[in-house]
Amino acid sequence: MANVTSINLTGWDVSTVTNASTWFNVSGNSGAGLTITAPNLNWAACSNMSSMFNDANLTSATDITGWTLRAAGTTTTQMFRKIGYTPGATGGCNLDLTGWNNTSAFTSGANLFLESYGLSTVNLTNWDLSNITSCQSMFSNCHYLTDIVGLNTLRFDSATVMSYTFNNTYRLKFDTHDFHNDFGANL
Repeated sequence: MANVTSINLTGWDVSTVTNASTWFNVSGNSGAGLTITAPNLNWAACSNMSSMFNDANLTSATDITGWTLRAAGTTTTQMFRKIGYTPGATGGCNLDLTGWNNTSAFTSGANLFLESYGLSTVNLTNWDLSNITSCQSMFSNCHYLTDIVGLNTLRFDSATVMSYTFNNTYRLKFDTHDFHNDFGANL
């Protein structure tokens, strides 16, 4: 799907899909980028979303807001890894992931956004990551990431592995976040 520039899944019934791993893997890398329109999808049966958008050159016009996820045990390792990974990528993708339901079902956040060179901002408002056990390299090497909206409210209560979580995210502005709460009891 390297030359695909637009995918519209509006209204699709994905409620019985159990494995969405690598669905959009290596998509939109023709240079123009990929715009996915898939708001309000119900992934209630899906237990594997790992590498779903791995190496996809997503544009800011992508709409994957309002997703409903499986209530327990959803694997999301590397789900958004290498977004915008194209030669010379310097950011530009603003990814809005607001309105996702049941994010507390995520069991691992390891490598979730790893090496997403094209990612400038990501909105995780109202995400509940309190049940993930690892957020190792979650945002590692996101060189052009400047803001994680909702970062100050994320909780990692069950996380025991946090190595390299923000490694090489040197443009991320931590001073703009009010960390009045800590990330969780284990950290």
